Amino acid sequence: MSSHVVVLALAYAFVLFVLLLLLIRARLSLALRLSVVLVASGFYLLHYFSLSGLQGWPVDSALPEEFTLHAWRVQESNPIEGQSGYVYLWVQTQDWDAPRAYALPYISALHDRLETAEARRREGHLQEGRMDGSGTIQFSVRTAAASIASIAARAVERRLDHETALEERCGAVGGRKLCCLFFAWIASVLQSAS
Repeated sequence: MSSHVVVLALAYAFVLFVLLLLLIRARLSLALRLSVVLVASGFYLLHYFSLSGLQGWPVDSALPEEFTLHAWRVQESNPIEGQSGYVYLWVQTQDWDAPRAYALPYISALHDRLETAEARRREGHLQEGRMDGSGTIQFSVRTAAASIASIAARAVERRLDHETALEERCGAVGGRKLCCLFFAWIASVLQSAS
């Protein structure tokens, strides 16, 4: 367990302890004080067990509609030991700074598509994944140059849309317009940095 998780758990336990001290001195009925302590303890347990999502473990939530496949690993099911299989994917969208890990239930058709995608990746092609309406994942080839060009085009498009929106919002003339654009630009830089 990482030190950050321990620190977060201890901080939450400290808040629970302070709440307990306040309730001991409060002039409330015993039943109300006990119920507050039990509910707070339940939230502590919920908080503690939800911290595993911050540790980098694969999540079992739905994949994004479009993503780039970086890596994958298959753990086939083992009916003798009663273990279900999983497909672990490491994917990234255009909007994310870093890839994220996902765990999907094992399906042999997905395993076959991943084998084909891996062969194409070894040939130097990026693998773009797409979820269709039925939950099936399809992979397509995109060369590195096409991927970089797509990213650049989207960035320019977003920037032009942003500047047009700023000009329409400001609507001022002369120095006021320049000042408004400057502060809006600062806000957009700060927003993109966070």
